[in-house]
Amino acid sequence: MYPAELLREDAGPADGMVVLRAVEATVEVVASEPVTGHVLVFGADIAKGPWHDHRAFLRAVRDQGGATVLAHPYRYEDGAERLAELLRVDAVEVASVNVRPEQAELARSLARRLGLPMVAGSDAHQAKHVGRYATRFVRGVATSAEVAEEIRAGSVAPVEGHGIAGLWE
Repeated sequence: MYPAELLREDAGPADGMVVLRAVEATVEVVASEPVTGHVLVFGADIAKGPWHDHRAFLRAVRDQGGATVLAHPYRYEDGAERLAELLRVDAVEVASVNVRPEQAELARSLARRLGLPMVAGSDAHQAKHVGRYATRFVRGVATSAEVAEEIRAGSVAPVEGHGIAGLWE
């Protein structure tokens, strides 16, 4: 997570883009069989982990009013459903550069089965991926706390092939 003192969320949008703080945390759920996954966290200032105590992870996020998104749920292993249920995630990522088409359909099915909102994100590790996928918010958002609130409210929808893709190459 980029240090808060180096990124002012209240600075406002630059060229139509708002830059917000978030983290992709590695969380291990220890149940009958341990399963590890990645969870996007918005609106909470936490370490990326690895978190070996999923209950402590949830407390840290919830105590700060954060929201959780199961990231690329079928990328590594088959425990996506267990992760989503035990971590009580707020949404499921269904599209990104790290979600293959067959994984996207599984993720959408998982979100529908659990009654969870769906989001998308570029997961950009290269400039050409910035903006390739996005999440549409019903209301405009300007802070990580607002992003968390809208995700928890289910006021989001995934967007593929967003028009800003490639602008930062």
